[in-house]
Amino acid sequence: MNMRITDNAYRETSLRDIQRIQRDVVKAHKELITHQRVERPSDDPVAASKALHQTSEKRTLSQYAKNNRVALDAVTESHASLTEFKDTVLTRAQELSILVDDISDGNAKEAYLAELNQLIEHGLQVMNTKHRGEYLFSGDSSLTEPFSAVRSAGGKIISVSYAGSSKARSYDVGEGVHLSPTLDPAQTTQFSTCFANLINLRDAISSGDNNAIDLARSGLLTNETDIVADLSNLGGKQMRIESAKVFDTARYKRLEEGIHGNVDADLAEASTRFKDLSDALDLAFKIHSHATSQSILNYL
Repeated sequence: MNMRITDNAYRETSLRDIQRIQRDVVKAHKELITHQRVERPSDDPVAASKALHQTSEKRTLSQYAKNNRVALDAVTESHASLTEFKDTVLTRAQELSILVDDISDGNAKEAYLAELNQLIEHGLQVMNTKHRGEYLFSGDSSLTEPFSAVRSAGGKIISVSYAGSSKARSYDVGEGVHLSPTLDPAQTTQFSTCFANLINLRDAISSGDNNAIDLARSGLLTNETDIVADLSNLGGKQMRIESAKVFDTARYKRLEEGIHGNVDADLAEASTRFKDLSDALDLAFKIHSHATSQSILNYL
């Protein structure tokens, strides 16, 4: 007995083939338009998983980059402030401590005392510097003024004390790089001693106590040595922040390339595939049309 595939069965099979080719044509065309091979995880689960992981790491690096910019600004401003304190306040105060040895004119002495008062005021202003609306040298209590002054009835500063936090404000500025971009509180509190030496120098000049002048001058030299060490420490932090920036920028670029490699379409391949599939679809339509044409023989 002769067996024959029914027309309905053939048409259904043929239509399913056409629909499959149509889907492939649409996908290839979409790749050409969007330049993406993977749009949904189901398109390529392995590539999509890699791309999602890389995207997550990119977000982490983006946060590091933001922290890095803030920290780099803070360490730069901290370095500038300490340099200003050392060069303008300490250097001039030490000069005055030497010049006062030859003072015989009372007016000159008063001028030196007035200048020292201004230096103390300026030093307090520098150490209470704000950056981005926050105090640089108050640790993690960035809204608290780090140094507070006690004044005489006449308005002169008679003592200065540290009022900031004992805990440093720190940032994750890169993969595995966590640091404070300014002075640690233990370093900052030492400036109270520096202010004490400035005040002692002023008072010693006022009273004419040469021994006290010598002691204050020696103390200021020690303060200057400590500040030079602080500046070196800040320079080291700046190098670490900049190195982390370079490393993470390169890593971010590699992740970008990896994501594109996982999800982007090969346009040359997609273009060839689109043409081949379009030709195959045309041919499938022709075959389907020809094969399903009705003839009197179908009913014999």
